[in-house]
Amino acid sequence: MQDLVIVLEAVDKRFGPTPILRQAALAVPRGQTCGIVGVNGSGKTTLLLCLVGLIRPNAGRVALLGQEVYP
Repeated sequence: MQDLVIVLEAVDKRFGPTPILRQAALAVPRGQTCGIVGVNGSGKTTLLLCLVGLIRPNAGRVALLGQEVYP
């Protein structure tokens, strides 16, 4: 199995009734780079804020360096 640095599985995030992320998934192995691109309002910043632990997703799994961000 690859040594994964970033893992997002089935991440959902809503602000009130508005869905921002739906079933977002990402796996980045050690030594790889990844870019997040999209139009304004597509959820890029929300995804990164969930990844670093500044906002909690409503559902899903987020891990950095093998550690769960939201245990």
